[in-house]
Amino acid sequence: MHLVGYAWLREAMQLSAFPLRLPAIVQPVTRLKKIGQTLAVPSATAPAADDLLGHMLFALKHEGVNLAILAQALPKIPVTTLERALQEAPNGIYIRKACYLREAFTHEEVPQHAPVRGAFVPLFDPKRYVTRSGERNSRWRVEFNGLGNLNYCATVEKASRLIELQEHDILGRAKAFMESLPPVMMDRAINWAYLHETKDSFAIEREAPSEDKSRRFIQLLRQAHERQPLTEEYLVALQNATVSNPYDLAAAFRHEQNHLAGALSGHQ
Repeated sequence: MHLVGYAWLREAMQLSAFPLRLPAIVQPVTRLKKIGQTLAVPSATAPAADDLLGHMLFALKHEGVNLAILAQALPKIPVTTLERALQEAPNGIYIRKACYLREAFTHEEVPQHAPVRGAFVPLFDPKRYVTRSGERNSRWRVEFNGLGNLNYCATVEKASRLIELQEHDILGRAKAFMESLPPVMMDRAINWAYLHETKDSFAIEREAPSEDKSRRFIQLLRQAHERQPLTEEYLVALQNATVSNPYDLAAAFRHEQNHLAGALSGHQ
């Protein structure tokens, strides 16, 4: 079995990335196609067994963007190897992506013998992934359009089921339904939801909140849509707003372990 692309990189370099859902394997086929749980690759298309950069460029072209593998593998490719490949194809899409990512991961510059020209290319193919408008790197003319940033990026592929759900437009239909309701009915429904959530939240601690405590908790729920940084000060303020005993008011994050009583006597 001759592995190719990300599967080869993961095994040959002993990377700690998760196993691939669809590993690329050389098989007796005439074109790339999915067979079972593998991506079948013609032998003529596969990179040479010892061509590290070749396997990486193959993966970027045919298997998409696997940042978990790329972040570990790219720093191990010498800059000179990327430099030579860039000279051979100075505007190549996949070598540009590889150079862009390597610089981002290592903060080591890959020399350019001529400025990269051509249109900006998205790092993630919008036809394959859920993406967003992102930051453009003018040096490599690559747009980072992932969900997050290179330090933490969630990768969501457009599976057929996900596409169906997007086309169903659940949120849009829910919004249209809510806008069709009389304002009084909406207010009553929202107030009931806030009250129900308040009672359930306190029930976790086996507590029946007073009217004043319920009112303060509901006021906090009404602010849930506001985009607030989750700073220590903000979280402390939330805790203070829901606690009535002045001796339980927090001033900062806990600095010592707290224990919750278990269901059995003597257990913590």
